Amino acid sequence: MHVAARSPIRLAVLGLLALATLAPKARAAAPQPGPPLTIRRAPGPISIDGDLSDAGWQGIESDTTWYETNVGDNVPPQVKNEGYLAYDDRTRN
Repeated sequence: MHVAARSPIRLAVLGLLALATLAPKARAAAPQPGPPLTIRRAPGPISIDGDLSDAGWQGIESDTTWYETNVGDNVPPQVKNEGYLAYDDRTRN
């Protein structure tokens, strides 16, 4: 009877030790920073209408490095994405 009472405790201790050895492996590595993102000054006016033929988009490089954070933790998106980023002297309040 005395041995049977200690058996669940031993199992619990062994289980905790097993979890403790697996825990460091389960931790995710710190995310590495992505490549630098270059945002250039728009060479002309931009109209936000989905048409990239505006003077402001000419010479602006696209960026295809995007990550999803809602589906996973910085995983590559399942659908190809391409974005254009530029700035001008105007501000919006």
